[in-house]
Amino acid sequence: MKHEAFNDATVAKKLEKAVIVPVDAEKERGMMKEYGVQSIPMLVFVKPDGKKFGQIAGYMTLEGFQREVDRVQKG
Repeated sequence: MKHEAFNDATVAKKLEKAVIVPVDAEKERGMMKEYGVQSIPMLVFVKPDGKKFGQIAGYMTLEGFQREVDRVQKG
């Protein structure tokens, strides 16, 4: 997903204001629990104040991922 989705021009445009922070699930169990991560891969969308406002879980097609990003961004 990292190589396909995040390198796609459409996805890059949708996430241009986002800061992508990869987290090692084995080393960051507290963070995983805090944001309710129960499966991997999972993208968690967090506001600057640390509050979660959306998530995308699992592998999917590029088109599916684009739809999910739209869904999260629309709230």
